[in-house]
Amino acid sequence: MTAHTESQSQTNQAKGDSQLFEPGFVKQLGLVLGLSTAVYLLRGYLLQGFTRAESAFAEGAREMIANHEMLAPVYQKIPYFDKPPLFYWLTVGTFEVFGINMLSSRVISIIAAILTTIVTALFARHHFGKKTAIISAMVLSTAMGYYEFASTCLPDMWLTLLELVVGV
Repeated sequence: MTAHTESQSQTNQAKGDSQLFEPGFVKQLGLVLGLSTAVYLLRGYLLQGFTRAESAFAEGAREMIANHEMLAPVYQKIPYFDKPPLFYWLTVGTFEVFGINMLSSRVISIIAAILTTIVTALFARHHFGKKTAIISAMVLSTAMGYYEFASTCLPDMWLTLLELVVGV
């Protein structure tokens, strides 16, 4: 690559980065994110009871608070090391902020889903343009599996987010 081509490439890169947060894009993405968050919260609120898998994470976090044992997850008074403790700690945090209830146990997954949508949109904006970024955010946030996992107390959304960030 010649010096001229390299400097032109860097200029184009800088130009694309400066447009990344252009007001029209931020407004459209904000609308997608706002609607998605509202729908995820509503679903998380309306879901009655936990699935078997959800109950292990929510109850484990609740028992960590009750037993004042924040180092290792506990489920039904038995140390539970089937999954890494990060998700339990995050769930404990939402319990501390919002109280111990079903919706607050699901908030942490909703946060991860919104962050994943943002990272996806920013990646698409940088590489493919504004229109593709907004469509990507809309398609991702309304995909059935994504929608369902976004409002459950499971670590899948955090795994998705971390894999995306590492891959980008």
